[in-house]
Amino acid sequence: MKRHWTAIIALSLLTASALVSAQEISTVLPPSAAATAAGGLHAALPGSFQAFFTNPAGFAMNDSKWGIADLSLNLSGPVFDLLNQLPSMLNGNIDLAALLPALIDDNGRLYAAIDLAGPLAFGYVGHGLGFGFFNRSQAIVNVSSPFYAAITVREELLFAGGYAKAFKLSGNQVLELGIMPKGFIRAELSSTGNLFDVMAVISDPASLMEGQPFRMISAAGFDLGASWRYDDSLALALVCRDAFSPALVSTYSSLNSFLDGSATASAVTESALIPADLSFGIYYLIKMDLLRRLGLQWEVMADYRDILDLFKPVSRHVLLNIGLGTRIRVLDILQLSMGINETLPAFGLELNLGFTRLSVSMYGSELGLDPGQRPVYNLLASLNFVY
Repeated sequence: MKRHWTAIIALSLLTASALVSAQEISTVLPPSAAATAAGGLHAALPGSFQAFFTNPAGFAMNDSKWGIADLSLNLSGPVFDLLNQLPSMLNGNIDLAALLPALIDDNGRLYAAIDLAGPLAFGYVGHGLGFGFFNRSQAIVNVSSPFYAAITVREELLFAGGYAKAFKLSGNQVLELGIMPKGFIRAELSSTGNLFDVMAVISDPASLMEGQPFRMISAAGFDLGASWRYDDSLALALVCRDAFSPALVSTYSSLNSFLDGSATASAVTESALIPADLSFGIYYLIKMDLLRRLGLQWEVMADYRDILDLFKPVSRHVLLNIGLGTRIRVLDILQLSMGINETLPAFGLELNLGFTRLSVSMYGSELGLDPGQRPVYNLLASLNFVY
């Protein structure tokens, strides 16, 4: 069995390396307040509904979880400046395009995004199985300089389903192995130019449908994961997300030409490849009688993500791939989380209301290749209906 899994992983990584020259497409990863509050995705966390995005080995959990809906809203960039102006914008007193120059930082840059996950988030995890589908919507304004700016709007639909098996080892040790085939469809509109071009598009959103490129992306692939656990308190995990996930990118002259289905809607089709993310994680549950008597559970996680990035010609700083996190649960009602992701702090809380879970987080993300080069701060709120 070990040789079989080793061969699969090796073959996937070699094939991905052979296709490294193909166009790269980002994977689908819906925002999660619970994950971002604790410093991002952690591969060694015990199985839960987040196993779809962390590690398919988590499907081997003994109990079952059903997810019937999810609604998560992530705001990125000058969040509080935008929130202060929100009432005026809703009343029509402020033009967002006119407000844009005031949000640009001292270096002439701006990154602002609205990221919405749900309401589609149906799935099941447990007893070795996991399947589900999820949707995500994004609108991004990225001003690298007054001379180059871009606006992107996309809609995504992700399908995933996998299987995991737990093997009892000597003592209290358990080895979990999992695989998750998946696929997604993404519709994307984008416009690039200078700052004034982007302001014109924001003032007239309908222009995105007429004269801007429209892309349809379809991808299929799989994740591989393994975790070793000891006595439910210590775990080591290795996961290769998108071990091999090729895609097709069809580019049309505009969204209207795609909808018309006319001869002018002929697309340019290219192959693409979602970069593999090989990550290693450690999980530790601090067991103390005092914590147990107080109804507390304290967890600590540490990960090194995207190990393969170290071998790219142009790679990110090694510190940006480190994720640290801790969670404290109070009577299974309140969860407090803190962490560090991409050298930036994160914190948040989750309230278990029985019929739903309400989560909020504030965290940082780094757009540059080095720490502090271009940090962006985010505010995320989630309503999860998982039973």
